[in-house]
Amino acid sequence: MGVLTQSFAEMRQSLRRQLDILAETRAAQARLDGELQIARAIQASVLPRDLVALAGTGGLAVATHFQPAREVGGDLYQCFWLADGRWFLSIGDVAGKSVPAALMMAVTTTLIKAVAATAPDPAEVLGRVNRELCAVNEELLFVTLFAATLAPESGELTFGNAGHNPPLVVRAAGNPEFMAVAPGLVLGVEPDYRYATTVLRLAPGDILLLYTDGVTEAMNATGECFGTDRLLRASRLAGTATPRCLVEAVVAAVAAHVQAAEPSDDL
Repeated sequence: MGVLTQSFAEMRQSLRRQLDILAETRAAQARLDGELQIARAIQASVLPRDLVALAGTGGLAVATHFQPAREVGGDLYQCFWLADGRWFLSIGDVAGKSVPAALMMAVTTTLIKAVAATAPDPAEVLGRVNRELCAVNEELLFVTLFAATLAPESGELTFGNAGHNPPLVVRAAGNPEFMAVAPGLVLGVEPDYRYATTVLRLAPGDILLLYTDGVTEAMNATGECFGTDRLLRASRLAGTATPRCLVEAVVAAVAAHVQAAEPSDDL
């Protein structure tokens, strides 16, 4: 009887310790969830706001969509007017996910806006941002980035690329097509790498679709990627009504492909 009583006492103590550990774990998880929610709000504030009104001053129409795979993500985009009347735009993707990628995303976005304001040539923007990232990239997180300037009056699009997916042009009078873009080296790897600039002419009514690999590499339950063919098909079906229609058509096509599968990357 004495041995049995002692066993029950030890069992109660063990159960109490387990309950205390569980309570501490839940409290820590709640704190982490709260901090991640704050981080997500801060990350959203880093991205441009009210782009519709901003772009409309130059006769442009614009639509955006940002959906991180987790609470925070590594995708980024930036759009603003330059002093010479051109529209600067960029889109990028930090390798990895969650908090480290989100921090690198915030640093990269801040650098892009600061550098582009004084050196609007896309190749120079890529070069200077690359050097700055190489100097602080202790975690070895590389960044893909497409940067461009658009002159609304002429439709001249000047762009440079650092390992990012080639954008898609939906022509007003034809089928969508991928732009011929030199791949370039991702940012944060080689500080002395020199980037090239290319020029493309957009006609009135053309739509430029920038995206990250979270679109083309979105996977369904069987591991099949969305791919470039489905992106072309979704863009063709959407036509050239408005940028918002095109973005919504692509997002819907990705959702239909992925269905109930867990998000594999930021979108």
